[in-house]
Amino acid sequence: LLLFHLSCRSQNNQQNNKLTDSKTASKNTMQNNPQYTEGTDYMVFERIRIMDNMGFAQPVEASSVLLPKGWNKEGGIQWVYNPNSPSGNGTYSYFKAASPDNKYSLEMLPQIAWNWSSDPQLLQFMQSGNNNSPFAFIAEPMDAEHYLRNVFIHRELNGASVQSVQSNPSVIQEMQQEFMNSRAELMMYGAADVQLYPSAITARVSWGNGKEGIVMCGITIIETTIMNQYTGAMQKSYTTSAARRIIFKFPSEEKQQAENIL
Repeated sequence: LLLFHLSCRSQNNQQNNKLTDSKTASKNTMQNNPQYTEGTDYMVFERIRIMDNMGFAQPVEASSVLLPKGWNKEGGIQWVYNPNSPSGNGTYSYFKAASPDNKYSLEMLPQIAWNWSSDPQLLQFMQSGNNNSPFAFIAEPMDAEHYLRNVFIHRELNGASVQSVQSNPSVIQEMQQEFMNSRAELMMYGAADVQLYPSAITARVSWGNGKEGIVMCGITIIETTIMNQYTGAMQKSYTTSAARRIIFKFPSEEKQQAENIL
């Protein structure tokens, strides 16, 4: 899906520029033909930059997305520092856009992560030090569909009903490549073994109030095996990250128009 893949990091901006140029050329062709009317026969997209206005001397583009012309937008990069909850410190990207009539909306949620351990004593220590950060917490690992049905649907989707769920292989492949780039570094710091379990889905949901949605979610589970220095036994720790969470809402009677936007 176009909106999902355009919500990438800034290193993909060159590819985004090519897509933008292509859409611009198509727009010019339409505009030069008096038989077509903008907004009725075709839609113009704009490249919107998601900026980091806090972390550098000058604003820096963190990522970008193509949106229909005239949509309202808000958000950017948020820097979080809380000495009482260091596990949640970091940078988080939040972005929301909506059509002028608020019929359509796109929301890109910040990354969250949660940890777990097979060692009961270590797990108890982790839980005692957890300060309930909204971005980092203690919970068992789960794949993308399990997260959608048991967490996402209740917290951010306001109890929507799931109509269908499909795997997203291209996003899984992207996550696997990102993991391979960092695996060697993890092994260098003493891990006996590091494994990745990625999953990504595209789901159709409905709120029963005339609104439907397309939800995209990507989950990575990193399983690290290390030796317990006190017992000599091998133990496993898990870090689960939901780095790709996107919600696209639209009126139920305008499903075909929504598909065209995607």
